[in-house]
Amino acid sequence: MKKILINVETGAIETAPFNQEEYGYLGGRGLVAKLLEETFEPGSDALGPKNPLLFCTGYFSGTILTTSNRLSIGAKSPLTGTIKESNVGGTFAKYMTEHGIKYIQLMGAAPKGEFKVLVIDKDGSVRFDSAEEIIGLNNYDLGPVLRKKYGDNITIASIGTVGEHYSLAASIQVTEFQTGYPCRAAARGGIGAVFASKGLKAFVIVRPDKPYTVKIPEEYAAEFKECNKKVVEAIQANPLTGQQMNLFGSAAGVDVTGKMGALPTRNFSGKFAEGWEVLSSPKWRERMVAQGGRGGIPCQPGCIVRCSNEYFDKNGNYLTAGTEYETLGLCGPNIDIYDQEEIMHIDRLCDDMGYDTIEIGTALGVAMECGVIEWGDAEAAKDLIRHSLDEDSKLPSLRNGCHAVGEALGAKRVPTAKKQAVAAYDPRVILGYGLCFERSPMGGDHTSGSAFTFRKDLTPDQQADMALAQTAVCDSFMCLFPWSAVYYNPDARAAICRMAGILAGKPEGPGMNLVEEMGDEILRLERQFNEREGLTEDDNRLPDFFYTEPAEATGVPFTSPFGKQPKGE
Repeated sequence: MKKILINVETGAIETAPFNQEEYGYLGGRGLVAKLLEETFEPGSDALGPKNPLLFCTGYFSGTILTTSNRLSIGAKSPLTGTIKESNVGGTFAKYMTEHGIKYIQLMGAAPKGEFKVLVIDKDGSVRFDSAEEIIGLNNYDLGPVLRKKYGDNITIASIGTVGEHYSLAASIQVTEFQTGYPCRAAARGGIGAVFASKGLKAFVIVRPDKPYTVKIPEEYAAEFKECNKKVVEAIQANPLTGQQMNLFGSAAGVDVTGKMGALPTRNFSGKFAEGWEVLSSPKWRERMVAQGGRGGIPCQPGCIVRCSNEYFDKNGNYLTAGTEYETLGLCGPNIDIYDQEEIMHIDRLCDDMGYDTIEIGTALGVAMECGVIEWGDAEAAKDLIRHSLDEDSKLPSLRNGCHAVGEALGAKRVPTAKKQAVAAYDPRVILGYGLCFERSPMGGDHTSGSAFTFRKDLTPDQQADMALAQTAVCDSFMCLFPWSAVYYNPDARAAICRMAGILAGKPEGPGMNLVEEMGDEILRLERQFNEREGLTEDDNRLPDFFYTEPAEATGVPFTSPFGKQPKGE
């Protein structure tokens, strides 16, 4: 395979071989961490010329392993000042692999306000085209313009107007498989602002006529398929990945967090979300289907979980797709909105403009608690989002996320970690998530350390390492959803480790310890990056109110396994 190195200032484009042996089993998030170690100059501005923007495919990308065609986008985050990897499904990584590309690195910085379209054509040539036709357009409008110009057989990564303003809550939206809509979001950490700093409005890859094929050593091809079969069987046998996700998507998470009191309501007030049942998975699917929508959609080729969905409004018009639990929770009960369709309108608005729905949902919660708009006022919430980039915006800080809104309003309850909004799990109720929010190198990010339960048989250090490390490997291999079925199934876990060895041409290895060893290495690289950027152990904490205010479900505040205490006034 190959790597492509691009300097957006000089226009220099270099294509060179990629040697996987140098990077072991690293792909995706792990490859991001290693490449940043090699190329990032400590102390560099996140929106400056020395911050690499990386597009990396997973270790198994292009193979038969399900959900292995995820895209990891990495850089120093302008929101948190930490390392950032944001991964996403869709078709982008698949098209990269079909061109034989392992990763793409962009260096330099473009003059502010100047944007182009980066294009990889079907013959593999790379160039910059004018973005004049799409400047000022949001993601849903720019897609048809680009398809008219480059054809239907393309994949797109783009920013809306939020990204054009270098906003710290800006996402990169990626084309979904089958629907072609820009509803797959590499959303977190202000990664869309880094995309803009490189002078990109959109990145288009045209599918090649003769796709590159990932080669498995012939003598081990049958075994590779047998191992993959074990992985598939584990995923299909798991009730969540074999049944629930196909029917409801990750929206099914509301059923669990609503019952246990972990679903955030009214800016993480700690109260039970009264009436959460109207957003439960049966109600969710019933309304979605009744209005012409459907579930069971794969966001990328070859996905057997098929957790994506299409949602139509009450008049039968397409509204949005790929709705996740985080959006339902944070743009729903967290701001006291329980109308499915209103939440879907907010989701569509965020995808279109290019906003991270986690940052927006938590930021609106802070704004409502501070009296900017009333609780549960969906129209007012949408207006704040629509006009967030206007010169006379009622809440201009919204464009930069929850931390910025909290600072602007002088709020005392701001649910962030390392300046990044926490995901839709109350850490006072699900301690494992609280631990990950504290310890994650990337801030309040559930996907960088997805620990749904807290294991009492482990010490805090062991618990943190287990939760964070195994998810780091997941982000190098495949999607988080099937990974949960694979990781906790010994046969499937052994099979995927064996597949890693076969793909590397080392069928004798790496053994069952791969996950722990590789995960520990990725975390070491990420923490080392943060230390070089000036972060200390004191940055590993939650906001004070989580340590002092009890949750209704538990009757106690979050007790840090690491002995963290509120900073106080």
